[in-house]
Amino acid sequence: AGESAANLAAGVNNTQQSFTWKIPDNISNTVRVRVINNADSNVKGTSTQDFKIIGWFDLTDPLGGVGVYKKVDDPFAVTWVRHGSIAQTKVEYSTDGFQTDPANVFLISTVNSPAQSVSWPIPDAIGLNVKVRVSDPAYNGTSVFTQSSASAAFEIRGQIKLNPSRTVPGPDSPLGGEIWLIGSDHLLQWEKHGTIEKRVGIKEKAME
Repeated sequence: AGESAANLAAGVNNTQQSFTWKIPDNISNTVRVRVINNADSNVKGTSTQDFKIIGWFDLTDPLGGVGVYKKVDDPFAVTWVRHGSIAQTKVEYSTDGFQTDPANVFLISTVNSPAQSVSWPIPDAIGLNVKVRVSDPAYNGTSVFTQSSASAAFEIRGQIKLNPSRTVPGPDSPLGGEIWLIGSDHLLQWEKHGTIEKRVGIKEKAME
């Protein structure tokens, strides 16, 4: 079952005819098309080989690309659009652009439809070739076909930030508004997010 066209003109004899068909949500591996003369059902033509109608995904965030980066431990939501009756969505990320699957591929979540987003706090996976992919966990390449969607490469960076809401052992410092006298000693405190291997450099800058 699918879209039908009951009022197409007969067209010119011995000339190719056409009809733009919006593919319906009738996922199958054994699809054929038949064209019937409305005035005489004995006059018909049927495609001779099976083709497939498959569901697919459109990843909407992250898209990735040059200059795009995320910071370790920041909140983030992966979002996508699902096309077709697909029961579940598997959301994964790769640290090498899915070049070595499954060695460097990590599951974010598997969610049931109709969900089209999932929370993903940015992991400590610092690198330049991170990608996210959404796919059908039932896909097997033989009896179940769907088309996955993956982002372009982006970067995950570590971050260093001052936390004003810390209660133990106290808020980070300085947060702004302090008055520090020349020659006095003050404890600087901050928090590190991610595996940052190099030493932290401390610089001061006087704002004009």
